[in-house]
Amino acid sequence: MQTYSTLYEFSPLLFHGTFFLMMLAIVACLLVFTDILSTVAAKIGATVALLVLCWSTAVAATQHRETVNRVSDGRVSLVEGVVHSVSQQCRDGGQEFSVNSVKFPADCGIGPGFVPGMPWAKPIHEGLYARVSYFDASWGQRIIVRLETR
Repeated sequence: MQTYSTLYEFSPLLFHGTFFLMMLAIVACLLVFTDILSTVAAKIGATVALLVLCWSTAVAATQHRETVNRVSDGRVSLVEGVVHSVSQQCRDGGQEFSVNSVKFPADCGIGPGFVPGMPWAKPIHEGLYARVSYFDASWGQRIIVRLETR
């Protein structure tokens, strides 16, 4: 029996730290903006920035919730085979690759799941034998929730 080494596994707890920092940033913005800003234009700019931060937090929380639900319900697909068609797609190193004709497009941002090629991710290369657990998210991305190699 072949043994696998886990390169990545989705953790619901990982997001809680990020979510806490986003909430802390919103509170800090509210405290700073109410004391410092005196002009109407500055207050409008601060309000817009705060709304964008709130929107980003809500989107991230929704994506995280869907990922947690899919993983806990076991509604993920599994593909196993040799990694091929590896290419750099993002300025910051995001990679695109395929396993047994299942394409994993580069995600050039931060979101739930494994993001190949990012500084914190172990590299994916041609010829690597991998087992990938993933799902197609409602927001149009293919999310890798577990990546194992041998």
